[in-house]
Amino acid sequence: MRDVKKDTEERLKNRVRFAYGDSLAEENRIDGDFFVYGSNGVVGTHDQAITTGETIIVGRKGSFGKVQWSDKSCFPIDTTYYIDKTQTQEYLRWLYYALMDLDLDKVNFDSAVPGLIELRKSNGILFLNVLSWFHETIWNPKAA
Repeated sequence: MRDVKKDTEERLKNRVRFAYGDSLAEENRIDGDFFVYGSNGVVGTHDQAITTGETIIVGRKGSFGKVQWSDKSCFPIDTTYYIDKTQTQEYLRWLYYALMDLDLDKVNFDSAVPGLIELRKSNGILFLNVLSWFHETIWNPKAA
């Protein structure tokens, strides 16, 4: 059995890449099957996605730190970061809950210093090894 007490803390930046959403002005969207996400949620649809499968979206501008979930490929715009299976090897659903637990949206941005969310996300410590162990042994017992 895996020793979950050993090395349970891991810096987020060592386990996850936060990709920048892409520019997609409203007038350039072609109505389609993929949700377009802004920092505050779904803002429309488009005929193309830039993510692969399930996706975590994190507000970068506007609703700083708001964490959202998409069950399928989508198009996060340039006011967001996103994480899909190409950005991490972690189990995305558990990573979503771990990011929610960081309360990124409660960081005080009154100072208006650019990059505070970068500082918060890169210094955030998550218990990803414990989550991975839980997923491997409890959530998916066939993998144990």
